[in-house]
Amino acid sequence: MRSLDARLFRDVNRFAAHTGWLHEFMKLYAVYIGLALLAACVAGAWLRGRRGTNPPSAVASAAWAPVAAVVAVGVNQPISHAAARARPCHALANVHPLVTCAHDYSFTSDHATAAGGVIVGLLFSDLGMGLLALAVGLILALARVYAGVHYPGDVIAGLLLGGAVAAALRPLGMPVLRWLAVRVERSPLHLLVAAPVPDPERVAVARPRPPAESAASG
Repeated sequence: MRSLDARLFRDVNRFAAHTGWLHEFMKLYAVYIGLALLAACVAGAWLRGRRGTNPPSAVASAAWAPVAAVVAVGVNQPISHAAARARPCHALANVHPLVTCAHDYSFTSDHATAAGGVIVGLLFSDLGMGLLALAVGLILALARVYAGVHYPGDVIAGLLLGGAVAAALRPLGMPVLRWLAVRVERSPLHLLVAAPVPDPERVAVARPRPPAESAASG
């Protein structure tokens, strides 16, 4: 399996060597853009949830995505140390990483693990944002391999681990987050949970009046 992983990595690395025009984008995506876009997906689910029929539940569900990502990365730490797999940019010859080759372990990818947590967390919360996060996360996983700092198996395992943690622990995390959301909704910070409700009187004033009937119509 590891030899297959190394061959796949070499294939991607050769592709990277012949696509210099893509280096700057993939470098930024692997480190910054991918995570920023995942955060934007979470923000989108939160904003949409605030305008839903049950804002506390929707906001709590959106909040579970980043919480699950953090928990999944924490779960990954003992796994990473147990596997003790060196990054390909350290273990293989003639690999030129596009980003700094960190000295922590390669399996599983923390970036991919966080992405998996966000993806599955959002799929439970907001299908549209979840599917968008899926696309963002898959490109992030590819970018980590393209940048030379992970094997394909590292990012695949990371996505699966993050998703598994988000799904398995959701029944435990959601009651706590719903409780917090309800408390925030009843506090001065209520706008974090529910969008402001328009004042009916102002809406009535702003609504255009129907045209007056012509005097001749009588």
